[in-house]
Amino acid sequence: MKIETRDLRTKLLASLALSRASLATVQTGAKISKHFTIGGNEPSDPQLRHDLKTWAQKICRAFDVRVSVRGEPMETGAGILVGNHMSYVDVPVLMSMEPLSFVAKAEVRSWPIIGSAAAGFGVIFIERSSEKSRKDTSETLRKAIREDNRRVVVFPEGTTSLRGLPWRAGVFKLAQEHQLPMQAMSICYLPAEPLAFESPSMLEHVMKLPEAGPIEAIVTFGPSFFVNDFLKDFAHWEAWNKGVLTKELKSQGIV
Repeated sequence: MKIETRDLRTKLLASLALSRASLATVQTGAKISKHFTIGGNEPSDPQLRHDLKTWAQKICRAFDVRVSVRGEPMETGAGILVGNHMSYVDVPVLMSMEPLSFVAKAEVRSWPIIGSAAAGFGVIFIERSSEKSRKDTSETLRKAIREDNRRVVVFPEGTTSLRGLPWRAGVFKLAQEHQLPMQAMSICYLPAEPLAFESPSMLEHVMKLPEAGPIEAIVTFGPSFFVNDFLKDFAHWEAWNKGVLTKELKSQGIV
């Protein structure tokens, strides 16, 4: 009986969180539909930026996520933000501070709530197995930052994980070639294990998420920089990220 009661409570909490997140997405989508087309946007309008930030804050509240910031975000508007990727919750957490553009793997399009919102909000999707897609993405990033004055988030790991995965150096090479400003960040959660998305089913994961709350999202920023030697800078900031992440995980007894 206790197990059945707990299962029922879990389902009710999850249903409530999903309903709130869905409502926020629908409301925001209606407000910004005149600004967006699927796959591209120009997030410079003050009202649009306000609506995007409000949407992200509502998503965080729906799942009982509170954001703690350490360090200072990049002062200039344009640039590339790189860091580890622990959860799909990373997106609303980062956007709750400032409207950002994201590069994401193509399968994110099919994720409930987050996927539809991402497509409508101008996320740059990439087929990582396609060389042409990678080249197109590089050019899209350059234009977004240099011509549209956007700040773009790139997760060099390519997918989500709890303890972090090896980074890919391509975005550092791009930043050096076009002298694009960069900043490294680390993102972790308290508790971390329930938030890390390593499950084959996003819906299953989302259904269990409300049980983990309240959740603290810890976002740590390093100083902004320009890339002079992309391999050297890549290795330095990957090591910095892994060091910050490992410290957070150790404090929770995970590593």
